[in-house]
Amino acid sequence: MRMATLPQSRDAVVTVRPPARSRGSVLSGFRYVADGSRDLRIDMARGLAIVVMVTNHLTGSSYLNAVTQGRIYVSAAEAFVFLSGFVLGFASLRRVEDGGLRAASRALVARAGTLYRTYLVLAVVAAVVTLVHAGAAAPIFRELATPPWKAMLAIPIFGVSPRLLDVLQLYVLLLCASPVALYALRRGWTAPLLLASAAAWAFHQFHPYALSATPLGREHPYFVLAAWQLVYVVGFVFGYHRTALSNVLRRAPGWLLPILAVAGVAASVVANHLDTRLGVWPVGVVDRAFWTAATDRSSMGFARLPSAAALFTLIFSLFDRFYRLFARTIGPGLVALGQSSLYVFVVHIPFVVAWHALGLPMQSAQITTIVQLGVLVALLAMVRSRFLFNIVPR
Repeated sequence: MRMATLPQSRDAVVTVRPPARSRGSVLSGFRYVADGSRDLRIDMARGLAIVVMVTNHLTGSSYLNAVTQGRIYVSAAEAFVFLSGFVLGFASLRRVEDGGLRAASRALVARAGTLYRTYLVLAVVAAVVTLVHAGAAAPIFRELATPPWKAMLAIPIFGVSPRLLDVLQLYVLLLCASPVALYALRRGWTAPLLLASAAAWAFHQFHPYALSATPLGREHPYFVLAAWQLVYVVGFVFGYHRTALSNVLRRAPGWLLPILAVAGVAASVVANHLDTRLGVWPVGVVDRAFWTAATDRSSMGFARLPSAAALFTLIFSLFDRFYRLFARTIGPGLVALGQSSLYVFVVHIPFVVAWHALGLPMQSAQITTIVQLGVLVALLAMVRSRFLFNIVPR
């Protein structure tokens, strides 16, 4: 152990031993320390969400899907929507401070335009491929359930809800509405904004799909704006008030949130296991119908909200407290994927289409897992080599 020396005079030197490390100080050596304006913990969390999204879209029995799918009432989509709102809320505050409300609003609308063009190109290409050969663009379109001209006219106005691409429709609508949320926050209307968002979500729970149009070829939209906007708005508000929120959390005991998060995740996992895995709870017809609605993904049922909050808190706490351990292992890969999330979403679609076109998934869980890992490695290599970065939006 090196000694710290403090010269007192020419003839005498006093040695000062560093204080013994406490248990807390040892753990603090693994914690995240910001070294730039970008929070790498958020990028890491987005990267993890991408890994879950890709493996779940590559459907089949695998060791990865056994962990990430059907274990808890949360999906990667909730993480993407919340984190997108959080990042945009924080970024919009900085833009407002630098260039004013109008400049920040223009940036949000410009991002909506980028996503809209991305959706339009992907949807039209998938529709044309489906017209040439039905099922070739599955699972986006297995077939066009309406006359082709009607489907083509419906695509630009979100009259169809193609699988995999319908989340882009949600993002476009959320981004177009974001300037209104930003204006409310600048006026100090945080509470009314949250109440209005919660009211729209609650109205949907009592009157499902009353605020949405039925897309062609599907019973109802999968990502319902009235329901999913709550996750985005909460993230946007948290991001905008990030500094104040951090100050509040700093005053709370360091163990409180992780313990609550573990308890919430455990409760959701147990309920999901008894429900979807064993089918033993709830058993009554009325209770089963109630719980099905409470855990419905398209409606963002009320049971999914605390599950998502608990899981996100737990994951972020792990990335925060053990950041340096992750940084030496899977962290750099997750960060690279997270920082190019839109790019990865776009380029993973051909892999998913090929997965279904080749008749996958395989019967072997081992082979399926190896192929899934191969796709993830390929996506990471494409990001690091900046493959088609000048064409595919990021």
